[in-house]
Formats: sequence, C-alpha cells, structure tokens
Amino acid sequence: MVFERYARPRGADSASAALMKHVRKETTNPRHVVHSLRHNMKDSLRLAGVEKTVQDLVLGHASSSIGEIYGGEAARLEVAHRALLKVAAR
Repeated sequence: MVFERYARPRGADSASAALMKHVRKETTNPRHVVHSLRHNMKDSLRLAGVEKTVQDLVLGHASSSIGEIYGGEAARLEVAHRALLKVAAR
C-alpha cells in the first residue's frame, strides 16, 4: 500500500475526501471531482499512445490477464513512470 492509513474498511472513502480537500483549493467548479481526474488521466494516457495494459497499471485497475502480474514491483513502477513522462511531455 502506498498510503497505509487508508488500508482499512471505508479507507477509500477517507482517501477520496482528503483528495477532494486539495482539489477544492484549486477549483470551486462542482464538476471537478476526484473521479473526473481519473477520466482525464485515462484520456491523457490514450492521447500519449500508452498501451491499455500500462494505462490500467497507472490507474490501478485490476488486470484481466494472469501474465500481467508477473514480474517485480520495481519493473511495474518503471513502466508506470515512463507512461507518466509521456503524458507530461504532451
């Protein structure tokens, strides 16, 4: 877990509320919510030409293929990092 304090029942709700506090500091538009950030990142990854399996890795989606979970954590982090650099370069 990246944020161990949220690794508990209803922890995702608490994490979302904490993130929303930060979003609200940047915008008061009610359409800007944490979930819309995920949609925007998905679009950015697509537009940067990042393949779907890597998009899922970055967004934290479960893989539908057992082969996708093979390999080490360091390799997955490096792949995700490269994808985010592609997005940032756009």
